Amino acid sequence: MPIVLPKEKSAPKTFNPRLLILFGRPKAGKSTLMAGLENNLVIDLEGGYEALEALVVQARSVRDLGEISAAIKAQIHTDEQGKVVYPYRFITIDNATRLEEMCMPLAISMYQATPMGKGFKGNDLRILPQGAGYIK
Repeated sequence: MPIVLPKEKSAPKTFNPRLLILFGRPKAGKSTLMAGLENNLVIDLEGGYEALEALVVQARSVRDLGEISAAIKAQIHTDEQGKVVYPYRFITIDNATRLEEMCMPLAISMYQATPMGKGFKGNDLRILPQGAGYIK
């Protein structure tokens, strides 16, 4: 039987993923793609959206991220039919490398507050052996 090429988009068979990680080379269009999503809040950690039209908020610290999270949560409400209404359909954090760098000091202090980490003097938890926070 020959292959039949589609002439129309297929209907979705599942819901959208709750988490999606995009990765690729610099300037491949990842940020442009996210900026184009309808009702997508972009949490920009590096100022990479200055040339793009987007719903964007800048964050430069873990404290900023906490304040943004609280502001988003404050806008969540229930409508007249009892349905929960969220302020954004999607939320993008751009980029993961900068997020890891921002969170490292907090992660270290949290680790040092545990019995296993009380003597840790390093500045990067990724050096720890497997089972104690090791990330390849």
